[in-house]
Amino acid sequence: MKYTYTCMLGISLCAAMLFTPVREAIVQGKPAQEAFSQPDILNSPEIMESEEEPEEFQSEESAETTEIPQNPERQNPQDGEPEEVAEAEMISREHFFDDALFIGDSRTVGLFEYADMGAADAFADSGMSLYKVMEVRLSMGDQGEKTLQEVLENRQYGRIYLMLGINELGYDQEATAKKYQELVRYLVQSQSQARLILEMNMHVSKKRSETDSIYNNANIDAFNNRIRGIASEEGLACIDINERFDDGEGNLAEEYTADDAHLMGKYYAEWADWIYENR
Repeated sequence: MKYTYTCMLGISLCAAMLFTPVREAIVQGKPAQEAFSQPDILNSPEIMESEEEPEEFQSEESAETTEIPQNPERQNPQDGEPEEVAEAEMISREHFFDDALFIGDSRTVGLFEYADMGAADAFADSGMSLYKVMEVRLSMGDQGEKTLQEVLENRQYGRIYLMLGINELGYDQEATAKKYQELVRYLVQSQSQARLILEMNMHVSKKRSETDSIYNNANIDAFNNRIRGIASEEGLACIDINERFDDGEGNLAEEYTADDAHLMGKYYAEWADWIYENR
């Protein structure tokens, strides 16, 4: 069995009426702001200098004051192959994601729109961030709108994939990394039987990286390194999709993107297959 510890942006399933224009936009090569209905990295919030939680992400009960349970002891993947991972080797691609939950932003939305994800759930939305992931209610299909806490209480998952962090690049990275680790520990405690996999945030194109002082690959790599550190500290696996779609120089290859930030629709299936192959 293969583990990938080099580590990987991440959004909710929109209603079918919303995904039709999304599909058309990405397939036709339209910019992401046309493809997704809510702000994402191409329509970012005002950049904040302080470590204080951004005002637009605050709620009546701020996530900063929310008490997050500490992480129980975890088996480090390097210490031995967990039994559930060995069983995963025998699961076919068709059913591999049936017991999975994906948490992320617009890229995860695209993954569920264009790839066959089986019976997996997605708690994902365009513009999703660590500062609001515990506060928002998202449509979960026939389950109706739910918070992340309700989703975790409603179903026992076999694997949980987490890709967040790019929409927060305009904020203090240390504060954002703290939020990320709090979420990781909350997921571990809430779903102790699930295998949590941290996904490195996907790069943007060279063109985007060289012209954007915030959403560039240097900043993405810096936060991805923080994720790697959290994965090591918490004894978790992490995977880095950039090894599949990079141009060899640390940028999202231009042939895979039409808006310099998201994959074109036809490549999301390759992303899903890559996750399966690197299980």
